[in-house]
Amino acid sequence: MIHQLNPLGDAGLLCDTLMNRYPNPLDLPPAHRWHYHQGVFLLGVLRLGQTVCESSYISYVDQWIGELVGEDGSVDYTAGELDALQPANLLFHRLDVDSDGRYRRALDLLMGVLDDFPRTDQGGFWHKLKYPNQQWLDGLYMIGPLSARYSQLTGDSRWIDDAVTQAFLIADGSRDEKTGLLRHGFDRSRSAAWVRNGDMRAPESWGRALGWFPAALLDILDWMPDDHSKRDCVKDLF
Repeated sequence: MIHQLNPLGDAGLLCDTLMNRYPNPLDLPPAHRWHYHQGVFLLGVLRLGQTVCESSYISYVDQWIGELVGEDGSVDYTAGELDALQPANLLFHRLDVDSDGRYRRALDLLMGVLDDFPRTDQGGFWHKLKYPNQQWLDGLYMIGPLSARYSQLTGDSRWIDDAVTQAFLIADGSRDEKTGLLRHGFDRSRSAAWVRNGDMRAPESWGRALGWFPAALLDILDWMPDDHSKRDCVKDLF
């Protein structure tokens, strides 16, 4: 049987399946943690809920956020990982009802992590502290859209400019000249165990990472000013 494409319907089935399996969103694995596994899924739940005007999806996301963000805006996240910042994308929609409260404080706190996060000599964020000088395709999904939307919120263009810089550093550093595909990551210091013959790029072109990267570019474009000098360049990269 040929499956007829029905993106919103299929998304609804996926969300309903996991929400029925985990009625309490805090039980989503890894349970009771601020983690990108939940952040990626719940961002999809939120966007679906907003698109089809289904409040149960939005309430499910709000319950998770409300339990994991302290009244003072504190968040128990894993330090030293870009992945840990991705769930901050969920905070923006709460600002509509709580513009100056704990969700804005949490957002500012998490974005402040990037101010001191280590970078390569070219300005690219390390993917994790335990992977010095490595950039991964995943990293753009974790912080690129977040930075772009935070730039719009704050009016500070350095955030969107940095998101664009990261996109091109990752694309240039990971591209395989023979196939045109992007490798999963690269190590500027060429000290990773997978470096062979001086090639700083990882040996794999990983399917999931090849999804992370263009998805991130599309989200960045959503929050990028129409008159930004690099907008057409980002569209061409996509």
